[in-house]
Amino acid sequence: RVFAQGGTVETSYTPEVWAREVARCGAGEIFLNSIDRDGAQIGYDLALIERVARAVAIPVIACGGAGEFTHFSEVLEQTAADAVAAAIRLLTKDNSAMASKRS
Repeated sequence: RVFAQGGTVETSYTPEVWAREVARCGAGEIFLNSIDRDGAQIGYDLALIERVARAVAIPVIACGGAGEFTHFSEVLEQTAADAVAAAIRLLTKDNSAMASKRS
């Protein structure tokens, strides 16, 4: 399901239906954040990302779950997402842009 208001209100929409609706209304891209995985560093929700990316013709940016640099390539190789985003992974002491290039 899709959640609103900072994840505090559950809607009746599935992610795919909501993605199609916002695309129909003129969104230029979708920033898809899996709140179940956000900050958990256990990997992205590949099934969710794939369903949403296949449901729309606009770019989908996946977010929520990165814990290793290999998680980025998993999204790009195993789903139709156009890009990945991460914050916590890049802010920890052992991670840098140079380290990500080596992975």
